[in-house]
Amino acid sequence: MVDYLTEKPPELWPTLGLTPTSALIKLGRIRSKLVYTLSDHDVINLLRYLREMNVFNDEEKKTVEGKTTREDKARCLIYAVLGKGERASSLMVDYLTARQPELCLTLGLTPTSARIKLERIRSKLVDMLSYNDFINLLNNLRKINVLNDEEKKTVEGKTTREDKARCLIDTVKEKGGKASSVMVDYLTEKHPELCSTLDPTKTAQINKVYETRSPGQDLSAEQLRDVAQTLGRRWEKAALHLGLKNEDLDDIKKEDMAEFMQRRKMLRLWKSRRPGKATAQDLLSGLEGLKVLPVKTRLLLDGNVFNPNQGSS
Repeated sequence: MVDYLTEKPPELWPTLGLTPTSALIKLGRIRSKLVYTLSDHDVINLLRYLREMNVFNDEEKKTVEGKTTREDKARCLIYAVLGKGERASSLMVDYLTARQPELCLTLGLTPTSARIKLERIRSKLVDMLSYNDFINLLNNLRKINVLNDEEKKTVEGKTTREDKARCLIDTVKEKGGKASSVMVDYLTEKHPELCSTLDPTKTAQINKVYETRSPGQDLSAEQLRDVAQTLGRRWEKAALHLGLKNEDLDDIKKEDMAEFMQRRKMLRLWKSRRPGKATAQDLLSGLEGLKVLPVKTRLLLDGNVFNPNQGSS
C-alpha cells in the first residue's frame, strides 16, 4: 500500500511523511536528477561496485563505459539497474546512501538497509534514548532472540547510559540486516516522534514548511524541536537565560525522558509563557547571554532557515 501511494499520487506522500519501501520506486523517482548530479568519479566507482556484486556482467559494464558523455554513462547505468529489478536497485540505493549521504539528502533518497539507517543516526540515537527506552529495547531484543544472554550482559555491564546505548546499537549492527531491521521497526513503532527527528529527509521537508512562516510569528512545534536538537548539553543554562527558574528545570528533569525531550519541553514551557512573543528573534535575543551559543542554534534563529526571503536573491 505504501509503495502504491508513493508511486501513484506524488503530491500526497510528502504531506503524510511516507517514503517508498521499494528501492526500484526510490531510484525510479530520482533517476533524471541523478543523471545530472553523479560525477565521473561516482559513475566509475558505482559501476565497479555493481560489477563486483554481479549486478552487471563484463559485457554490460563495457556497454556503460562505452558511452561518450558522463550524462550518457550515468543514464545508461541507472536504466540498466532499474531494468534488473528490486535487488539491483536496492544495492545501488544503499551504496549511494552510505557513500553519498549529502547528495542523497538533496535528492530525498533514503536507504533501504536498516543497518545503514542505524549507522546514519547512531550518534543522535545515543544522545536521545532515555534509560527506560534503552531497558525496554534491550529486553525486547533479548525476548525475540536478536541478542543472547551473554550479549545482553555485555551491554548491561557498560557504566553510563550513553555507553550502554552505544554498545547495544553497535552489537545489533554487527548482526546484520535482519537484527537492524527489527531494532528500526521497534523504534519507529514505539517512538515515532523520536524517529522523525532522526530522519534528515524529514527535517529537510520541514525546513521547506518554515519558508511559509513569517519571522514575526511564534515558533512552531517543529521549529522548537529543531532548535532543541542544536542546544546540546547547554540547554539548562539556556533555560535560565530565557527566564526559566531552577524549579522549572527540576520539574522537567524529574520525568524520566531522554535529554532531547527535556530540551524540547523546556522550549515549549518558554513559549507557553510568551504568547504572541515567542518568535525566532525573541528566542535568539534571550540566548545571546550564553557564553557559547552553538553555531547551529544561531544559524537556525538568525534567518538562515526561518526567514522566508532567504535564498531568494
